[in-house]
Amino acid sequence: MGRNLERQAWESSVYHPPAEYQLPQDEWKLLRDECFERDDRRCVRCGSADILSAHHIMPRKEGGPDALYNLVTLCHPCHEEVEDKGFRTLGNIKCQYDAPIEEPPLKPILDRKETFVRPAWHAWVYGGQPFPEPGN
Repeated sequence: MGRNLERQAWESSVYHPPAEYQLPQDEWKLLRDECFERDDRRCVRCGSADILSAHHIMPRKEGGPDALYNLVTLCHPCHEEVEDKGFRTLGNIKCQYDAPIEEPPLKPILDRKETFVRPAWHAWVYGGQPFPEPGN
């Protein structure tokens, strides 16, 4: 029961913020439609075209403006997830960074067989003197 009330309070603050954070309704609708058009009327997170909303990347309550650069189009499920996780960057909103990054194993420098070719300007920069080889 308490969780349901928390959910209602959260949805109310997200979807119906206080008046001091809002543009007049007609201006907001124009801005929202510009956002939808820019994002091809698709959720930027999953690509869905169902039940879209304009999401403030930086929330109005935290000083985020009602401006096109601060809005992205999200479907309802993605909007809830983004709000729940508190994403505040476009990179986090568009992608999931939860997956572990697999890095290739590093080869020790001594095992490398590649050769390094010095650029043509090297001799000039170093006064025509040959660069000492490692170990000399």
